[in-house]
Amino acid sequence: MIFIFGYDQKENLLGPTEERKCPHCNNSSYFQLLELKNFISLFFIPVIPVKRKLIEHCPICHWAQEIPESSQNYYRDLAALNQAAINGLADEEYLRRKEALKKPSGEGF
Repeated sequence: MIFIFGYDQKENLLGPTEERKCPHCNNSSYFQLLELKNFISLFFIPVIPVKRKLIEHCPICHWAQEIPESSQNYYRDLAALNQAAINGLADEEYLRRKEALKKPSGEGF
């Protein structure tokens, strides 16, 4: 009996976060939030999740940094809000929701 095991990574683009200057390429753009999930697969089907992390990356040069656990909820909410704005959320509603978001203090972003 033959079993084919593997290790795979899935990427899920959650949306744009904040406009900032990239420390690698020095371009200003909205960084993208990605969720990376690593799985052990059996017969090419993801079976066991091994690791999950959030990264924020520059869409120009793809430089990335991992989001600390303490800030992940904020960045998920911000990416969802910005994606809703792209999809047609009214400006007044966007500003109201953005004001309600609390950015974690002490982060180096």
